[in-house]
Amino acid sequence: MLSVPMEILLLKGALLFYLLSTVAFMLTLLSSQVVPRTLASALLFVAFAAHTGSIAARSLAAGYIAVIDSYEALSFFACLMTGVCLLAQVRASVAILGAVVSPLGFILTLGAFVFYTQTRDLPPALHSVWLPVHVTLAFLGNAVFGVAFSASLVYLVQERQLKGKKGRSFFRRLPSLETLDNLNYRVLSWGFALLTLGILSGASLGGMEEGLASRTTNLLLVGLSHHSAPVAVRERLAFSNGTLESALRRLVDADTVREGAILSTCNRVEVIACATDLDTASEKIKTLLAEEQQVVRSLFEGHLYTRVGKDAVSHLFRVAASLDSMMVGEPQILGQVKDAYAASSALGTLGVILHRCFHKSFSVAKRVRSETRVAVKAVSLSSAAVDLACSIFDHFGDKTAMVIGAGEMGEQTVRHLQSSGIGTVLVTNRTFHRAVELARQCNGTVVPFEQWHKHLRLADVVIGSAGGTDYLLVSPVVEEVLRERKRRPMFFIDLGVPRNFDPRINNLDNVFLYDIDDLEKVIEDNKDEREREAVKAEAIVAEEVEAFWSWLASMEVTPMIVALREKAEAIRKRELEKTLATLRDLPPHAQKAIEALSAAITNKLLHPPITYLKNSSKSGENQESSDAEVVRRIFGLDEEDE
Repeated sequence: MLSVPMEILLLKGALLFYLLSTVAFMLTLLSSQVVPRTLASALLFVAFAAHTGSIAARSLAAGYIAVIDSYEALSFFACLMTGVCLLAQVRASVAILGAVVSPLGFILTLGAFVFYTQTRDLPPALHSVWLPVHVTLAFLGNAVFGVAFSASLVYLVQERQLKGKKGRSFFRRLPSLETLDNLNYRVLSWGFALLTLGILSGASLGGMEEGLASRTTNLLLVGLSHHSAPVAVRERLAFSNGTLESALRRLVDADTVREGAILSTCNRVEVIACATDLDTASEKIKTLLAEEQQVVRSLFEGHLYTRVGKDAVSHLFRVAASLDSMMVGEPQILGQVKDAYAASSALGTLGVILHRCFHKSFSVAKRVRSETRVAVKAVSLSSAAVDLACSIFDHFGDKTAMVIGAGEMGEQTVRHLQSSGIGTVLVTNRTFHRAVELARQCNGTVVPFEQWHKHLRLADVVIGSAGGTDYLLVSPVVEEVLRERKRRPMFFIDLGVPRNFDPRINNLDNVFLYDIDDLEKVIEDNKDEREREAVKAEAIVAEEVEAFWSWLASMEVTPMIVALREKAEAIRKRELEKTLATLRDLPPHAQKAIEALSAAITNKLLHPPITYLKNSSKSGENQESSDAEVVRRIFGLDEEDE
């Protein structure tokens, strides 16, 4: 059975409530006693909410504000118009506007279904940070005009009723002419303002894309990580939140580095940039790191690596997918990459290319996690212990964990258990104040160290991380505890060195004991499985790098192809007009034949260079920019037509 997309389910719901609100508003006009206006407005609000949800679902699936085809445009316009209407009802107390907007919303939404298409990739020319601004302002301006039309229609009905001196019971339920006139004036003022801003932002969008197409852009990544530098070097270059803003502002200029971002974690410091000159940009980044962190370049320069073009994209994708991490598959790095993106985006140091590159890295990481098991198996002692506990207990909500000793490993294991939903945590330690501190951090209960044996029967999971030379627990004691627990299973995690628990405990029925060596074996097995899954993940990264690179190449080649076609067409038309002017006696069919001949010759001549440009962009090589420049010079695309 095929599942219906969420956007369609929500849009059908919106369509239903548009229809219901239309009926309700019509009944309100006939008699306010039949249906109260508040109910009609409430139905319209539900339609608006469902419609907004539908647009949001489609936009999330597409990765951009969904307005590039007829279905999306009609749907977006109907939703915005309804929202403006609801706002006008609240601000101006003109609820009857819904009597016009509701049927309009229903008709537009119904029309959207006629043009329904699946989401598709955004054309390269539209990839810009200005696109959502331009689209929202332009559509909002038109939606405001739609509400103004509705107010004018109600005004016209009211005026005709008054002029005809009839239907008094009807027009008393309509707003006064003065109210409608004032509302129309305010709405039109806002509409013109919004539409003007939409046009200006559209001009900015066009200017940005034209600028992007007119220059050669190279992707560059310079940095170091745990693979290339010791912690003593990494910590000297790490950026704190207070220093990152200054570095980002210095990084991006109008000449060398067009876009830039800095990823700084405990294991890596990397700068990714879009540059017009790779060597100059690389030198600038190294100088920036030295000056911002007040260290000499010789301290870190030998540990730096440089990635260019597709290698830079591949590196960012691998980092986000946790394939370059110290512990492959760990989830924290994706959040750190998102934080780096957010910081750069907030300061305006990202442009079209890096916006797209970072968002693509997020989707690559998501795909790696959903299509492989690279992050499933535990690769730390604490996470391995919790994974084993999941094999013993179905759920943790009604279970109790006891921590004996407040060491770091015990604390980490408790935190993993809490993230899995453990019900109760008991903490005991020889140093009482340390037990109190750990209990406060994990919302646990402190048990005096002298009394922890008495509470052992409550514990389903027992974590030992205390110091000492003698066993804290031996087999006879655990046997007695089991009888008190009516043989319910117990899981002992021995993280102590020397060990806290007698190994013979594991021989008891319904008792499971794992020490550090046992957990290490589990981790090694898991690491092997993760490495096998990482191979699958690398294939996904390689595929996504090619897809991104094709998009990036098309950003440079597409404007060139358009310019080439436009120039050739302008020359063809000009020369055709000159020729036909000297052959005025030719019959119409002969003139059309000459025009068709000129078009065919032009297309034949353009086919080789256009095919060459398209193929160079698909090849994935770094030479497509130089190829485009050669074509530009050969055909004189920078020269004015004579």
